[in-house]
Amino acid sequence: MIAELLSAFDEIEKKKMRVVIMAAAGSAFCAGMDLEMLSAIAQQSPQENQDDSRRMARLFRRIWSFPRPIIAAVNGHALAGGCGIATLCDFTLAVPEAQFGYTEVRIGFLPAIVSVFLTRQIGDKRARDLLLTGRKIDAKEARQLGPGNGNCGTGSIDAPRGRIGGVPD
Repeated sequence: MIAELLSAFDEIEKKKMRVVIMAAAGSAFCAGMDLEMLSAIAQQSPQENQDDSRRMARLFRRIWSFPRPIIAAVNGHALAGGCGIATLCDFTLAVPEAQFGYTEVRIGFLPAIVSVFLTRQIGDKRARDLLLTGRKIDAKEARQLGPGNGNCGTGSIDAPRGRIGGVPD
């Protein structure tokens, strides 16, 4: 998924788009890695783990520094790496049913890469609460704490589903 997202950002950057909208094809915005991938990570060498971390960091930096605004249209769960992606977007809009959480800490993975960005957005104590407990928060609390910018009415956000889309000039 990381390679596909980086490629999509490269393509959008070449076009005359004023804003980027990230939306999911399914019911979750992004729930992070699946269990098979997590099991595979446990068997990797330290070098392979470092390479994976660098790829994730590259994606996060790309989102954070993208030259156009990026909107995360969160119609469902944004958990683990998916919550990190939503955090890095310039705007995060969510339906009331959306759930956010840095849940990877519950299985022993520290969301270290996103912690720098989250701490800048919401402060040390709030970031530690979310990053060290792995608790899930709803869209209302996300907006109050800072990672979410706005809540939408019930239903879904009208956005291009399952892809990264741009709004042309």
